[in-house]
Amino acid sequence: MTRRRPPRLALTAVGLGLIAMPWLGCGDSSGGLFGTSCSDLGKKPADLSSSVKVTPLVVLIDVNSNTAAMAKRISDDVAGVIGDVTDSAPDIVITGYTSGGVGTSLKKIGCMNTNEYVFVGGNERRQDADRTELKTQLATAIDTAVRATKVASTGDSRVLLRQVSTIVKPDQQAKVILWSTFLAQGTDCLAFDPGQAPSDALAGQVADRCATQNLLPTLSGASVTIVGAGLSDDRPELTPFGKSLALKLLSEDVGDL
Repeated sequence: MTRRRPPRLALTAVGLGLIAMPWLGCGDSSGGLFGTSCSDLGKKPADLSSSVKVTPLVVLIDVNSNTAAMAKRISDDVAGVIGDVTDSAPDIVITGYTSGGVGTSLKKIGCMNTNEYVFVGGNERRQDADRTELKTQLATAIDTAVRATKVASTGDSRVLLRQVSTIVKPDQQAKVILWSTFLAQGTDCLAFDPGQAPSDALAGQVADRCATQNLLPTLSGASVTIVGAGLSDDRPELTPFGKSLALKLLSEDVGDL
């Protein structure tokens, strides 16, 4: 039987729980009457050339817990990755969602409702200050969105990943950031006997089954960074399985059964 493999993505190790691969409302948070909101940051100069390359950035949060501690952990981790993008991309359009699992609705993340942030042209010192402030604003928006997300017992990051093709045009080289532990019991091809050992072999079986049944989202041309894979403070022994499953689900080289 010919298996349909998931698309090739950039794939490098970035750090513990972080793997890089090739709207709670409008969300412009305000710091008060004289405060700064995300809509004040990264404004496009009037004389900016239209030839500047725009980078679509899609932020997806697969929420497994909406506690204050977890919200801060997720927001800090994801904001750090976003900072890497804002430091290098001159023109960014950010779209962001959270999901609490199967049966819950997607929530928009503030400051990420296709908001555009431009860091080229004009005053360089202002750009540097805007980058720093934007990272803070986005971290706050993520924290707020995570806390407001209803969490279900069954998770599935594919619900979020399927949004990529609806946001990004085929000819765009998008950057996608996905926060997910990949440890929540899923549905269809992601469902398995809880009694099975959480091994690399099981991760390969699950990923290969999803590829064979054509149940993986299309992410062609996207560079995906996964944050949080395998994160489990209560059961750290599950960390290798979560990382392995993330890699195998989003890599073209899915092992045979």
